[in-house]
Amino acid sequence: MDKTCPPNCICKIININDPLIVRVNCSNANLKELPKVLPPNTQILNVAHNQVFTHLQHFIVAKGKLEISFADTKLDTHKGQSLLC
Repeated sequence: MDKTCPPNCICKIININDPLIVRVNCSNANLKELPKVLPPNTQILNVAHNQVFTHLQHFIVAKGKLEISFADTKLDTHKGQSLLC
């Protein structure tokens, strides 16, 4: 996979047809924040079993659709913020 796969994560192409779909699995990766860079065509991001302390409003997907799994992840969205899915 290309160099944009986040450290301690596994990036895998799950659909080679058009459209290309990439899954990024960062479960149990000891993340403290969401990855700043993802491979092109990422549509699935798994950050389960981490402690994510980040400003979620800064995590913006420029185009396309992104499914994020937060299962068993401790989230600190900084007071006054809410997570909309």
